[in-house]
Amino acid sequence: MITAKNSKKSSRKLVMAKQFMTVLVSFVLSVGILSGGITKVGTQNGVEAAKTVAELRDQKAKNKKEIAELESQINSLGKKQQNEAAYQATLSAQLELIRSNLIILEEELQGLSNDIATLEDDIETLNGDIAVQEVKVADNTELFKKRLKAMYMSGNDSLMEAVVGATDFYEMLSRMEMVNRIAKHDNDLISELKSDIELLNTQKSALETDCLELGMQKDEQEIRKAEFEDMKLEANRKYEESQEYMQTLKRQQDVAKLSADELKKMNAEFEAEEAKILAMEEAARKKAEAEKKAAEEAAKKASQSNNTGDKKGSGSSGGGTTVEPKSGNFTWPVPGYYYISSGYGQRWGKLHSGIDIAGSGIHGKSVVAAKSGTVSGVTVSTGTTGYGTYVLITHADGYSTLYAHLSSADVSVGDKVSAGDRVGAVGNTGHSYGSHLHFEIRVNGVAKNPQNYF
Repeated sequence: MITAKNSKKSSRKLVMAKQFMTVLVSFVLSVGILSGGITKVGTQNGVEAAKTVAELRDQKAKNKKEIAELESQINSLGKKQQNEAAYQATLSAQLELIRSNLIILEEELQGLSNDIATLEDDIETLNGDIAVQEVKVADNTELFKKRLKAMYMSGNDSLMEAVVGATDFYEMLSRMEMVNRIAKHDNDLISELKSDIELLNTQKSALETDCLELGMQKDEQEIRKAEFEDMKLEANRKYEESQEYMQTLKRQQDVAKLSADELKKMNAEFEAEEAKILAMEEAARKKAEAEKKAAEEAAKKASQSNNTGDKKGSGSSGGGTTVEPKSGNFTWPVPGYYYISSGYGQRWGKLHSGIDIAGSGIHGKSVVAAKSGTVSGVTVSTGTTGYGTYVLITHADGYSTLYAHLSSADVSVGDKVSAGDRVGAVGNTGHSYGSHLHFEIRVNGVAKNPQNYF
């Protein structure tokens, strides 16, 4: 049968187990999230995009909220441990009191056992005395019976002889008195012996009563001892249960602390990444301003060149290069515009992996496939980072071409195109300050100088 006490104990253990599993699952989920470190948003056609500052800040805010909840849980678990420690102190005091009472009871029980043994010895001695007295009474009674029997058998002749044999009356009275005294002595002796027996029996009865009372006291003490033993077992059981509960609380607190520490570490990484991104954006802003200024100057020179009767799209070197169209393996991607505002090579401390084709009036002009192939990537973007809207075409023999900063893309992934087919229009999307086409030629994924392939 399941008692109410056992049911309550099982319920408490079930609650403890559920609490621990809840914290453990939260921790496992947190570790699963945290184990990836600072994650990436994903990739588009081989172009990887990192988390934005807004996403980092949003994740940090969520982490801070969860950290606050975990710290609240940690504090709550700490208070529960303090309460449980106070409960254990109370149980310890109860156990000490129970042990003291058991020691006293043991001493009292030993004393009662000794007293009962003494009384039993006294009763045994009285039994011996009573037996001796009973023998004496029996002997004297038997002797008295023999005398009476003798007198009866003789027909009281002995008494008559004592009277007749007297020489005078006084002697006769004297002899009769002596016979009466003998009879009375025998009777008194027997009476005295019987009185002694009665006294001994009275003493024995008193001792037996005392022994019975001591036995009852001993039984009561045995019952009290058993009760204290049960109380001791119950207190020990509660203390052990409290110890288990304390260990569960400690494990839950450790898991919550570990989760909070991991989230704090994650936020620190986010803050470092945020600072890095902000620094990169500031550097990019300054770089963009410089590029914009250079592009404006190049456009101005190109405009001046066009106004003086130069070929449309051509211009003086002015920091850029004007190329002449010629036959080769690749077709020029912007027909009629041959001014390269920024060539392939190192630029502002890193590789500029293609060429920028610009010129007055280039915005919206057709961008054509430089070689026959298959469209393998198209991204449409109105943002101010990366390539903006771009088209990626895969050609034979490991070649691929990239057309970036487009105002529009006129093809879809999987389309087959031939050299000279329109794929989009020149624009100013992405990280760009002025309309131009960023054009790349890649061999097995490695950017090469496009001017070597026309």
